[in-house]
Amino acid sequence: MSNSICHYKRDDNPKPILPKCSYNLGCTNFTREHRFGFYHDTFGSDNNARLTFLLRASDYGYSNTDGSKRYLWEQFECDLSSENEYYSNFLIYVYMYVIEHPKDFDSLMAIGQAFMTLEENAITGINYLNRAFLMWSFKMLTLKDLNKFIEKNISNGVLHSRYDIHFGIIVKLVKYNKGSLLEGLDERGVKTLYSEFMLTDKHRIYGQQREIIASERKLIEFQKSISSIDPLTVSNTGLTTITKILLERGGYDGEIKFGHLM
Repeated sequence: MSNSICHYKRDDNPKPILPKCSYNLGCTNFTREHRFGFYHDTFGSDNNARLTFLLRASDYGYSNTDGSKRYLWEQFECDLSSENEYYSNFLIYVYMYVIEHPKDFDSLMAIGQAFMTLEENAITGINYLNRAFLMWSFKMLTLKDLNKFIEKNISNGVLHSRYDIHFGIIVKLVKYNKGSLLEGLDERGVKTLYSEFMLTDKHRIYGQQREIIASERKLIEFQKSISSIDPLTVSNTGLTTITKILLERGGYDGEIKFGHLM
């Protein structure tokens, strides 16, 4: 996220609220290098570091009643508030983390509450479709190509938002971007092809589409076991629903923790 849209003062050496030296709140090393991993606008494409910040900030919030936990949440929210590829990549990353850690109850609670809050603050609460299909439809081999394509169509007014991509919008994208594999299809036809693409091996895929569809199909298979969500889309709502169901399925009988970041 660029400094021009950051809402927080950029001190040269701000005191770390959650220092990298693991809960040593008496830490006096205020250098940028020391607190770099727990300061907003630093994560970039490092989703592991971003999730680590979320989970550790949550732990810190449970044990503190002062205003610092609110400040920590604002750092996380600020990091994801601009519409760039970091959010969609992070959302998929967290989906996979949740699926692979179904009994990490504290993490499930922290993630569920965090993404519920993101949706309430209008940060990408809209369902959107899987990226491998978009790449395949418009003949793109890398996520970088897809991100450029999305930004171009936002600039041209074809797309309103990075996350406002659904079947009707895809028909519109096909109209304004020649050479798509979807040319001639109406919304119903796109839906049919989408299901075929995501659930079968009928269509050949290339480049980065291969690694992306592997994780997206894993996600779909998991979501098919949950009747209350659409298995073919990802969203904040879907993720918060999954965390709640995993807590119930896992037999968690402890106290649900609320307000850890607020």
